[in-house]
Amino acid sequence: MLELPSSSYLASRMGERVKGWQWAALYLAVTLFVRWLTFFKTSIDHDESTYLIIADQWLGGHLPFVDFMDVKPIGIYILFAGALKLFGSSILAVRLAACLAIAGTALLVRQILRNLKQAEVVSAIGGLIYILCISLHQWTWASNTELFFNFFTAAALAQFTSKDQRSGFFLAGFLLGLAFIIKYHVIFDFAAFGCAFLLSSRSATIVKIKGIFFSCLGCMLPFIVWIAIYFLMGYGDELKEVIINIPSRYSTSLSLLKRLSFFGEFYLVYLPVSALFFYTVYRRSRTPGRNFVRWLVILWPTFVWLAILLTGKPYFHYYIQQILPLCIIASLGLGAFLEYLERHQRLSKVVLALFVALFLAPPLLQYQALHTRQDVGLAASDYLNAHLQPGEDIFAAESHIVYFLCNRAPLTKYVHSSILSKPDLIEAFGLDRAHELGQIFSQEPRYCLARAVSDDPLLARFLEEYVEVERYRDNVILWERR
Repeated sequence: MLELPSSSYLASRMGERVKGWQWAALYLAVTLFVRWLTFFKTSIDHDESTYLIIADQWLGGHLPFVDFMDVKPIGIYILFAGALKLFGSSILAVRLAACLAIAGTALLVRQILRNLKQAEVVSAIGGLIYILCISLHQWTWASNTELFFNFFTAAALAQFTSKDQRSGFFLAGFLLGLAFIIKYHVIFDFAAFGCAFLLSSRSATIVKIKGIFFSCLGCMLPFIVWIAIYFLMGYGDELKEVIINIPSRYSTSLSLLKRLSFFGEFYLVYLPVSALFFYTVYRRSRTPGRNFVRWLVILWPTFVWLAILLTGKPYFHYYIQQILPLCIIASLGLGAFLEYLERHQRLSKVVLALFVALFLAPPLLQYQALHTRQDVGLAASDYLNAHLQPGEDIFAAESHIVYFLCNRAPLTKYVHSSILSKPDLIEAFGLDRAHELGQIFSQEPRYCLARAVSDDPLLARFLEEYVEVERYRDNVILWERR
């Protein structure tokens, strides 16, 4: 009977044959395979569309937080603008950038596991598990902030767990600082790493104090540079608005029960990996002594859940931040699982077949979810590009990706269409909706893309001078000025 090679044999052969650049190429190839169908959808997530439009307008001379408003830090716009410059002005550019970030994070997951004394085969599978988990569900398909800051978080942990960790506190903090200016939630990862380090016995007290001090300096540096540049340009009030005022007015909406169900759903979705995760947490938490990994597996997911649940919003892309600790901690339990499979060859074949099948699932799910339904942004932009004349404008109250697809600047600084329609966002941004819509329609856009206005009498009043010309999925209508 044909038997699978043992994990120890695989580890030795992999160590001999596979180099770092080869792992990078493998992870990138796998990432492109499991996500390639996302390349052909104009809008998967409205947040991604917002970042893309603001980054594109920035390249055209319009400054984020001044000419166009959003509450995410500057980092995501830097990354998107860089992707547009590197790969060309297209939606494909940011989807490719997301693939590079995912493959890079997988490579760092492998390195972290190697730093934590895991076998080569365990470390390699850990990177593949991250690619699978980050690509399996619809809330991870868009090029969202979490995909990118996970890379810098993983880079910081790889540095922190490396052999030259004592001389790399500042670098580890700086890497987390780069993640911080992509999304502020990363401060909870920083707190988890710092607390695990302080509670461990891996260094003397004075070394810990110095290390945390230099890490904090490194972490704050990117943020300070961003703030300083805007203040020197005279835009301090604009930054205060997006960093302090708007978030302070953004109300939470989830009850305790809904927050708990949101927590539980995550582990049910990733059930096989979750089982390894909880096994590892149980085993490592019982490790005697003040072990760094022991505290890491307890504190890291706990702090990340605080970051996610304190927002009070049930947005599934928040899960992406938790996928990184899930995969790394679960992989720490892989060694025992592989040893069990060595003793049960038939089961090992079933597990291998299931693992391969799971990597075939994302493209199938992407086709079903993304390509069996009308692409509203693409359909509307095709019509608009065929009929718009130079100097004519659009107002997109829905599917605002059409601004980018039609190469038109938004007529309002509030690019994300939900800001002018959702009551909690209207309150958070301190908007007078009637005044803002009046400002938009005073510019006489030729076309308006919006949902049916039967439940929105204010927008209906502004659309009295418009006639319906096209109707799309989800009751989205393209209106033309008479």
